[in-house]
Amino acid sequence: MEKAQQIVKRPNETIGIVPNGKQRITNLIRRLYSVMLLFSQQQGEREEYSAILNDLLAAANSTGSNRTQVKEVLRDIRAIGVDWNVREGDRDVWKNVGLIEEPGLIDGRGARTIVTWKLPKMIRARLLDPRGFFTRISLEMMTRLRSGASIALYEICCQYVSNDHGKGEGGLTNRATIAEWMPRLTGSRKADYEYKFLKRDVLLTAIEEINEITDLRVELVEHKVGRKVGELQFRVFRKEVFDSSLRAVPVPVPVAEVVAPGVPGALSAAGVPGATVPRSVRSVPSVPAAPAVAKGEKADSPHLLRVISLGASATVAQRLCAQYAHDPAYLLRHLDYVENRGRNVNTAPLVNKIAFLKKSLEHGYADEAASLAGFTSATAAATVPSPEEIALEQQQLTRCAETWARFQAMTDTDARDALIDQFLQQAGGTLKTFYRKNGVNNMIVKASLTNWLINEKGF
Repeated sequence: MEKAQQIVKRPNETIGIVPNGKQRITNLIRRLYSVMLLFSQQQGEREEYSAILNDLLAAANSTGSNRTQVKEVLRDIRAIGVDWNVREGDRDVWKNVGLIEEPGLIDGRGARTIVTWKLPKMIRARLLDPRGFFTRISLEMMTRLRSGASIALYEICCQYVSNDHGKGEGGLTNRATIAEWMPRLTGSRKADYEYKFLKRDVLLTAIEEINEITDLRVELVEHKVGRKVGELQFRVFRKEVFDSSLRAVPVPVPVAEVVAPGVPGALSAAGVPGATVPRSVRSVPSVPAAPAVAKGEKADSPHLLRVISLGASATVAQRLCAQYAHDPAYLLRHLDYVENRGRNVNTAPLVNKIAFLKKSLEHGYADEAASLAGFTSATAAATVPSPEEIALEQQQLTRCAETWARFQAMTDTDARDALIDQFLQQAGGTLKTFYRKNGVNNMIVKASLTNWLINEKGF
């Protein structure tokens, strides 16, 4: 059977599993366990299940794993326990069962290695009972994902995607605190992120990966307690449902009529009464309305779809197209610029393309790049620089070197750290990423910090 046709029926209790104690649930553990359940499902009712090791790894898209690593993974899977609540007559019974039992490897001279395992009675019964509560997961989609957080979130979203009961509003996952979500998605009880870093490094990264390469589209739903985000949910759509909702969006859109959802009789952001349009991040309870434009201005359809392809929700894409409806050529230049920047392997990868597009539009990066390219071409064709120009450039280089030497020689470490903090507050995301990896020794950070010290602090 081809991977595209392989559907794993995961018992709901094994979705969103939480590690025990110091254990860490890796992406290989998640993929391999789903494949083992699929093989068990295909082999039917039996006491012990088996598979050729290479077949198991190939199905899990983990052909680089070796025998020793597989042993460790099997030990880890066996050690993971899940809570099982059952009703027996008039009694509620709680049990904790392992994901598998008695994993083993069988090696023979000149023969391929065989993996064997048993399933706990409760998991086996649920797996083979067509009336049981299980989640259907596409093996092809799941094994495309590379991070443990994206696999964990994809499994959870598969469980809830049908909860909208055909209304086209998307299914909502359970609502839980940040502390409850953290070990489920990171695979570790030791994970302790500030929310802003959890959102940036784990949640949005996993959502972006799922939205880009699987059959689901996921949005983050934030619930505030006072002024801080206290609880999270995820809204999930099947891609075909999401895409059909996009085709239903009337283009051009009379954006002046877009209002916040929940107003009786009003048009939603999709131009459809009562429709709910996906957003990358929803903030509950309020959702700001799109900025109004003059009546008759229209969002350009090709641009709208290109903005969405960068990872924007339909609502955000409509807002951007409406905002630049007076100058579609400007929007087109920046779409080209962001797409080319995303394909450039010689620059830092774009983690959030839509955020970069917004910043590019705001500051005119595409036009600056075009001007710089023209300037560079003209400079290349020009004559050799004059002695005065060479001397001026040498003076600038000397000043940069002296400034950096004075900065490095500062004995007041508190003052030095304060300058770095001020610099980082105004720095862009890429510079901050370079700083986190290598500090001020990174060449790009060093050059930018030196220029900032000269221009802003008069060093």
